[in-house]
Amino acid sequence: MRQPFLEAAAFAAALWLLGAAAQAQDVPSPTPTPAPSPTPAPTRTPAALALPSARDEVDRQRRMDGAFMTRARLRGLEEIELGQIVAQRSANDGVRSLARQIIEERGKANESLRLFAQSQAVELPTTLESARRAEVDRISKLPAAEIDRAYLLAMIRIHDEDVADFQKQTEAGQEVELQGWVYDTVPRLEEEQREIHRVAAGLGIEVRGTK
Repeated sequence: MRQPFLEAAAFAAALWLLGAAAQAQDVPSPTPTPAPSPTPAPTRTPAALALPSARDEVDRQRRMDGAFMTRARLRGLEEIELGQIVAQRSANDGVRSLARQIIEERGKANESLRLFAQSQAVELPTTLESARRAEVDRISKLPAAEIDRAYLLAMIRIHDEDVADFQKQTEAGQEVELQGWVYDTVPRLEEEQREIHRVAAGLGIEVRGTK
């Protein structure tokens, strides 16, 4: 009786093992989770690459303002030096009066510009560059009979450049205080320009655009 029982038990165990194996085969293996794709860098178009940053634009405008102040300062220094020479040597009352007027008014403008530049940590020239120095020295050595005409021709050149540069700066500048000074100075420069042209015309010097 014992042998048939053992055989039946062994047969049942074998069936159980076969069923367990079949279930194990039916269970799907876990699907691996794909690794996240890296986030692509933002695309920069050629136009974006060429567009300056806000900081770059501010720096560019400040450089332009500084260059303008340097030009204005050099013209002012040249006008004052020429005026000092002519105020002492000219025999013409109108030319001497003009020279003194330019010395006074340009001196005030130069000083206010110097103070503003100092507040902005902008270093302005204190002496003329070589080309302007050579012109001042040339005129200073002329005989009295020639100095008035040479002075007026130089003043026409310098002052016409000055007025055009200041007028351009009213549209191109950035710094608010500098722009205020420019707007205040332009009318005086234009008035001086008309006076220079008038005195020059009185000495027979033809001036374009004289009003």
